[in-house]
Amino acid sequence: MENQWFYAVNDTQHGPVRVEDLYQKFTQGILTNESLVWQQGMDNWIPLKEVTILQTAFDALKPKDNTQSQWFYAIGNTQYGAVSADEIRQKIKNGILNAQSLVWRQGLSEWIALCDCSEFAEALSNVPPQIPKQNKLQAITQNNKTSCYAAYACFLASILVPFMIIAALLVAYITDDDTQSALTKSHLAHIRKQSWISILLAIIGVLTILIGIGIFILIALDIYILVIGIIGIIRLNENRLPT
Repeated sequence: MENQWFYAVNDTQHGPVRVEDLYQKFTQGILTNESLVWQQGMDNWIPLKEVTILQTAFDALKPKDNTQSQWFYAIGNTQYGAVSADEIRQKIKNGILNAQSLVWRQGLSEWIALCDCSEFAEALSNVPPQIPKQNKLQAITQNNKTSCYAAYACFLASILVPFMIIAALLVAYITDDDTQSALTKSHLAHIRKQSWISILLAIIGVLTILIGIGIFILIALDIYILVIGIIGIIRLNENRLPT
């Protein structure tokens, strides 16, 4: 039983196995320095890194030849290598490889992620995580959106005061310059387009009011303005393009 060990992975006990088997699982990333191990005579499960006898055995089992220390790595769908472990660490430091990069060397049954390889845990811990990808539109939307809100307010107010739609058009035209963000410029263009459509519907409604259908066109126009204005403001608040 002296060379028989038990280990835990995901709160599940495995074993007994030999020290050599533990070392193989350690190099494959199945076990880490924090993995719990136990053998007969121990009072409780303890992390692998605190078991001196295992650390000594692992050092003795480390490959002495160069073939075991040659690594291959993948970037995209392209394989590179063979390179030394120190070269892998340098590429991690330079940002060429990260925790999710795939690597392989002789003795591994398949490619594994660097984060699952205990040999490079220290190198990865010294590298900040990748900057999360941001919505490009949100990243460039820094300018003040007050002009858009003012134009939308005038557009909505045209339900009660028809001439306010002219004010919406003027705000959308005057404030649309090169200082505006892509999001703001898109909303201002949207307001101009919807204002011209609304003006056209209003003219048709007035011209046809004497034959009975004008009133329905004007009611539909009010609903149209209300929907377009509210949806536009919501999407502007959420930093999204207008529909």
